[in-house]
Amino acid sequence: MLAGNNSQPLGENMAFLIKGNNKTSTGRAGFPFVRQLIHVPRATQNTHNVGVASSTYGIYNVVGGKVAVYHFHGTVTTLIQTQACNLSVNFDATVGAAVVLASTLDITARDVGVTFDIHGLGSAVVASGTTTIGGFVLASTAARAMVLAPGVINQILSADNTGSIKWDLWYEPLEEGAYVTATQLNTVLGA
Repeated sequence: MLAGNNSQPLGENMAFLIKGNNKTSTGRAGFPFVRQLIHVPRATQNTHNVGVASSTYGIYNVVGGKVAVYHFHGTVTTLIQTQACNLSVNFDATVGAAVVLASTLDITARDVGVTFDIHGLGSAVVASGTTTIGGFVLASTAARAMVLAPGVINQILSADNTGSIKWDLWYEPLEEGAYVTATQLNTVLGA
């Protein structure tokens, strides 16, 4: 993708959020600030794991400190099989108990293009469509970012269905040295 003058490529791994909150920030009221979010795309992950009735896949690692996740969604890239299958997403902190970021959603027969928005509130995964090509979820309806310490974000599937989901996550480090990486594909935890 090229910039408006067709000579400069645009960064594909960054997004910017400009906010003018009219509140005092370091003594200067009403000045907007620019927040640079880092995009971590993850290659398409098959939902099919031969011989395993249910699977927990590590999809992202949070490393080196706390991060704020501002947007996190998955997009169906291959039709999900017409067979009962539930999707949920949790975060397994390196220190402490696992927490549910998004609870169960039936993803049976979800079509290519359907997106799953992860709010991080423990509420159900939000899908943009059912069996037809869905719209793109532009922004999470969560009021705030998810603040995550080091650990693993997991995709949990209740059945062995064919199909695939591509995940995308945008974050900002909150501590020096903190970052997010995509895990290796088809890494099933506890299998």
